[in-house]
Amino acid sequence: MSKLRLNTRPLLTRARIGVLMGGQSAERDVSLRTGAAVHRSLVRRGYDAVAIDVGPTLSQDLRKQKIALAFLALHGPGGEDGAIQGFLETLGIPYTGSGIQASAVGMHKVTTKTLLASVGIPVPAGTVVKRGRKVASAVLLRAEKLRWPVVVKPASQGSTIGVSIVRKPEQWRAALALAHRYDTDAMVEAYIPGHEVTVSIIGRPKASPLVLPAVEIVAPGGFYDFAAKYEKGKTQYLCPAPLPAAVTKEIRALALRTYEV
Repeated sequence: MSKLRLNTRPLLTRARIGVLMGGQSAERDVSLRTGAAVHRSLVRRGYDAVAIDVGPTLSQDLRKQKIALAFLALHGPGGEDGAIQGFLETLGIPYTGSGIQASAVGMHKVTTKTLLASVGIPVPAGTVVKRGRKVASAVLLRAEKLRWPVVVKPASQGSTIGVSIVRKPEQWRAALALAHRYDTDAMVEAYIPGHEVTVSIIGRPKASPLVLPAVEIVAPGGFYDFAAKYEKGKTQYLCPAPLPAAVTKEIRALALRTYEV
């Protein structure tokens, strides 16, 4: 019965939708899977949707396919950092997701963290190590008042690509080298053990943002890495998160404040 109701719901648009996926980031394969799933769902619902693998001929592809709306299924730099958003705005093509500024800020973790800290939103203690800078782990940890373990990650990647939990000095240089493979900036932050919770928010033009229920992510081994994200059956998603009401309320309030900033 629920399936019947879903299929008889009126379409939101009759315009042709281009599902933009692939691209050239390190998350290309994941994006292709996302895009294929989105395209199948749209077509099944009755929308006029076309799958487009984003490359150098994107402008011609959009014109050739007469795309009126873009559903962004791109992951990583080029797809989530404001680049494709700006490109589509110059063409006058509406797209899903956040705008240029929010995308650019949100994709670069150092920028995001600096902005959030400036308005009092709690962030992990840490610093940035530029590519090419030689720094001993003991010196950096002492200067930043950090202790083992620490998290080392590139400033502008998604899907936990290039992220390491460094538990001892012998792992330090390899972790920095991995992060610097993807970005000139490597973030070094305090490792915070505990529950991992995510809250999604949907902006609405004529109403307050819709704060969705908190979801706890329970990954195997406690690390929500690439495999835990994308290999079926590896991770549990508990919705609503089984946390005390006061904790959930605070998490949702912080998520909303982050969204507003």
